[in-house]
Amino acid sequence: MQLRFHYENTSEEYVRTKAWQSATLEHCPLCGREPGEGFSCHTAYERKQPAGALIARYYCKPCQTTFSLLPDCIAARFSNSLDEIENVVVTVEKASSFEDAAFELRPDLKESGRRRWVRRRVNRVRLMLSIVATLGVLTTTPRELTVTALRDELGTDRALVVLRPLVNEHIAHLPTPVGFCRHHESAWKKPKRLQHKVGPDPPP
Repeated sequence: MQLRFHYENTSEEYVRTKAWQSATLEHCPLCGREPGEGFSCHTAYERKQPAGALIARYYCKPCQTTFSLLPDCIAARFSNSLDEIENVVVTVEKASSFEDAAFELRPDLKESGRRRWVRRRVNRVRLMLSIVATLGVLTTTPRELTVTALRDELGTDRALVVLRPLVNEHIAHLPTPVGFCRHHESAWKKPKRLQHKVGPDPPP
């Protein structure tokens, strides 16, 4: 289970100060057991990006559940920081075309690959914003809420990092990369085609 670790500095600062060492849980979020009662610190795991970042974890033996403490600066289910994903979306919003933005962001990939890479991040953030606009956590609700508009609303160029604590009450149900829920994928992914089983057709 993924939990939020309150940390609003940059991902680079998170690595430099080894901030995961200060991420702690006093008891199991599910059953309330404390250390020594089957609830204990677990081995931290390493993120691909930013390089050198570890994520603190705890384990409750009675619940058979591992809890990871994700800092506010790091995206959920993406190998990026929230600042990096925000930059991707803003670049697309300000570009003359999606293709130009994709080439600017990932010139190292082939056209189809960079389009997929950019679209996955943009679609997920747009889905998240469409839900946040209905939660009443913002003082104004723009008709079309973009990351650029969110920056103006919050008065910061790190809007996704600032937004995460504002939606903390709903974070388990919001889509990644800000929230921790993966099940919103079906809201924007194309449905899979049905595939028949291998073998002869059944008798009529």
